[in-house]
Amino acid sequence: YNIGSGDRRSNIDVARLILSLLAKPESLIEFVEDRKGHDIRYSLNSSKIKQIGWETAINFEGGIKSLLEYELSKS
Repeated sequence: YNIGSGDRRSNIDVARLILSLLAKPESLIEFVEDRKGHDIRYSLNSSKIKQIGWETAINFEGGIKSLLEYELSKS
């Protein structure tokens, strides 16, 4: 299942958040020419599942932080 939370973020905002959590400078972001069909953001409609009472258990920042901690612990 692919369920959205309704929390919309642009790709650049996600990149900035990851760099911030890793204590890395934003200068690491490399801007390149957009490709055809470039996705500016990803967003899923969560209205149907919210009608039955579903809601996210972890906020976006917390989820990204947990993912980074997990991935860094493997190395």
